[in-house]
Amino acid sequence: MKKERWEILSLWSAGAIVRTDFVMMLLVGFFFMGVCALSSQQESSGGEVGSLLAFKRSSIEADPKGFLGNWVLSSSSPCSWNGVSCSEDGRVTKLDFTNAGISGHLHISDLMALTSLTTLLLSGNFFYGNLSSSAKFCSFEFLDLSLNNFSEPLAADSSLISCSGLAYFNLSHNSISSGSLKFGHSLSQLDLSGNKISDLGLLSSLLSNCQNLNLLNFSSNKLAGKLETPLARASWFSTSPTTICLVKYHLPSYKTQWCL
Repeated sequence: MKKERWEILSLWSAGAIVRTDFVMMLLVGFFFMGVCALSSQQESSGGEVGSLLAFKRSSIEADPKGFLGNWVLSSSSPCSWNGVSCSEDGRVTKLDFTNAGISGHLHISDLMALTSLTTLLLSGNFFYGNLSSSAKFCSFEFLDLSLNNFSEPLAADSSLISCSGLAYFNLSHNSISSGSLKFGHSLSQLDLSGNKISDLGLLSSLLSNCQNLNLLNFSSNKLAGKLETPLARASWFSTSPTTICLVKYHLPSYKTQWCL
């Protein structure tokens, strides 16, 4: 009887040891998973801090309001910085510098290194440049560069070609006069109003390449010539070189509003 009881106790003890070892293994596994996840998040935050500070060094010439005053290297995460919004896992998804009064030559490639950045709002500042970049990937979906000092001709090989998911682009109220732009098929709204564009060739190229546009605003420009594009083959649109004529161009109905 004692022998049987001893054997039962021995078996129970062995089972308890096995269960304890198993629980310990699970705890150790969860611990290392947490450490790896934290390490990965910190590495990601560190990389994004570097990209944002690189943008600050290369693109910001004056910040009279001190908007970027808390953009400092000592921060382990940029999510508390002015103008920065992050996802739940700590990745930068939005930058909002609206009316911050910042001036400088925009090097947008530094921001393209932020692979989760979908919204970039730089309206109401004093940025200038040509939007060129060698970046092969761009996560922008909503881009507002309105009310700045962009005046250089738009380049067909600009960085925006790599923004395949870009749906909204606002470059209104700058000083763009000419050039060419290419976008991905996701673009649905484009606002180039309030510039100095006089060549309808730019409009024609946009209509030829952006077949999913539903709103194109070219108001308050100086358009002149004929609109030659397959998308407008039903009619030709003539404009006066001395009158701002094309207010909005809605697709695919091709309805236009004209000023006299």
